[in-house]
Amino acid sequence: MQTVLRLDSKWYDDGLQLAKWSDSSKKVLSLAFFELREILLRKVSPYCMHLKGRGGIKGSVRLLHRKLIEFPFAARFDVKSFYGSINHKILLRLINNMDIKPTGGTPVVHPKSELSEIIRDYVIIPDTENKGKGIVAGGALSTLLGALYLSPLDSAMNALYKKGSIFYLRYQDDCVILAKSRWKLKTALKLLYTTLDKLQLKIHREEKYFVGKSSKGISFLGYYFIPGRKPKPSCECLGRFVKRARQLLEQFPSTENRGNVTPRSYDQSKKDRLLDYVMKFYTYLGAGLCDAASHRRARKIILFIEFKLGFDLSAKITLC
Repeated sequence: MQTVLRLDSKWYDDGLQLAKWSDSSKKVLSLAFFELREILLRKVSPYCMHLKGRGGIKGSVRLLHRKLIEFPFAARFDVKSFYGSINHKILLRLINNMDIKPTGGTPVVHPKSELSEIIRDYVIIPDTENKGKGIVAGGALSTLLGALYLSPLDSAMNALYKKGSIFYLRYQDDCVILAKSRWKLKTALKLLYTTLDKLQLKIHREEKYFVGKSSKGISFLGYYFIPGRKPKPSCECLGRFVKRARQLLEQFPSTENRGNVTPRSYDQSKKDRLLDYVMKFYTYLGAGLCDAASHRRARKIILFIEFKLGFDLSAKITLC
């Protein structure tokens, strides 16, 4: 069978499969991405939030914050080794069942190929070990194919949502189920496990897993939620920020050993690198959520960094 795509190299990083495609393949994949995205926007659940126009991370945070107060029970989970566990036969069957065709009715991504053939090559060609599962992570089509692969779960949860039993939200493979009673949550979880078994996927139980009362608080997409309170950056999110900031801070002399050295005489590139990191992190936290979320803990961390360095970050950062 003639292939449309050509793979230049493949490697693994932290357990994830990565690939480099030829220049001609990159152009085909770029066109295929926009075409497939438009198709999925019409076919995939509106609560699959990582697709364009669905709200993204901040839209998910705002939506979950509004809904959480209505539901006393919650479940939060993600799929274990999601991209590495995607079964090729199941994925290609979903593509065939969904009848993926270009918007205009004729293929535009490649003059001699259908979109489904390009997807088939994207899935199968990197599988040089013939495992029959796993797709490249971070590739041009991976997030879209991930959205498609979990569409049976979306459909199952949406059926319960229409009955008023639950509320369901997904960002890639990170999911939240909210329920008004413990029994309804158990019903949803039973359907969840049944659906994931059919997709040959498993829940990641070691971390990012919670089932219980929503009043205990849940973490989702880097934020921590308690009903009736503003969401705030989660301990895990702030922990990663502190770890990286500490690594950059260690490159500066402490206040005790600073002597006659002034802040302006520090290595400017190191100072700029730390400042750039802090600005990007705080901008990310505040973007779209400045009034809707609490950033008190993040402000305290930034004030501590100001103290350690001896210069004011507030001139560069708007502290919400």
